[in-house]
Amino acid sequence: MLFTAALSRRLAGTGITANSLHPGVIASGFAGGTGGWFGVGWSLIRPFLSNPADGAATSLHLATSPEVDGVSGLYFSKCRPVPTSAAGGDRDLQERVWALSLRQLGREE
Repeated sequence: MLFTAALSRRLAGTGITANSLHPGVIASGFAGGTGGWFGVGWSLIRPFLSNPADGAATSLHLATSPEVDGVSGLYFSKCRPVPTSAAGGDRDLQERVWALSLRQLGREE
């Protein structure tokens, strides 16, 4: 989310958009066969998890919907823009994540 917000600013005026999203908590097989308390807890919440098709809905919406044509720099959940946390909206933190990402790639801006 932080990286994408910084990327969106850099793409302004290019016609390329960048948004971040939360797919939801998906019943994907994650933690299958895990024992202990974590396994017990996971088995209890599994019936309340979304299926993979529902998890893909927001990604598909952002990739294909005319409703979001030209929309950039937002955070989406359930196919709708939603507010980020205070940290998610922290421009200085976004830029620090951007700079760290470039350093990890061996590049400097």
